[in-house]
Amino acid sequence: PAGLVAGIEAEYPLDSFERPEYAGGTAMTDSGVRLGLGTCSQRRQAAEFSVNTPTFFYEFNDRNIPLQLSLGTSAAVPIPAGLSPGAYHAGDLAYTVGFALVDALTPKQQALSDEIVRYWGAFAASGDPDVRDQAAWPAYTTGAQKMISFEVGGSRQSTGFDEAKEHHCDFWDAQSL
Repeated sequence: PAGLVAGIEAEYPLDSFERPEYAGGTAMTDSGVRLGLGTCSQRRQAAEFSVNTPTFFYEFNDRNIPLQLSLGTSAAVPIPAGLSPGAYHAGDLAYTVGFALVDALTPKQQALSDEIVRYWGAFAASGDPDVRDQAAWPAYTTGAQKMISFEVGGSRQSTGFDEAKEHHCDFWDAQSL
């Protein structure tokens, strides 16, 4: 619809991005239009889950993930020259289950991987992902909207409100997609 296109153009002006492709990719990532996997749609799902069960929400924020090899062909996934895939969907799997990469993780990325694995291990063992000497990972609730942001150099607590602004969630929540 024309109104939606105009709204997307207003939310993601091309001159705010290094390349036009990044505007489109950011809108797709934020919206969850494709497959329902996106920051804003996942935020809504976390809120729904948190009504009935302890819910822990995270955002993976390493924008320099090495490319993963294709699970089907073991070949590098082609990326057009000059483009950066950023923190792409499922990129965090290399940090948790060791998917094969084109290049090895840097020492700082390996430290982030170790940190994430400790969180997952604590959660599997106790239902609570908190780990001593790491940033506390609070339960997500519709009121507080607290979460963890996995970042090279040390993860940190974040709030859904911060992420909602960064990802234009007010705009996407208003759409009926």
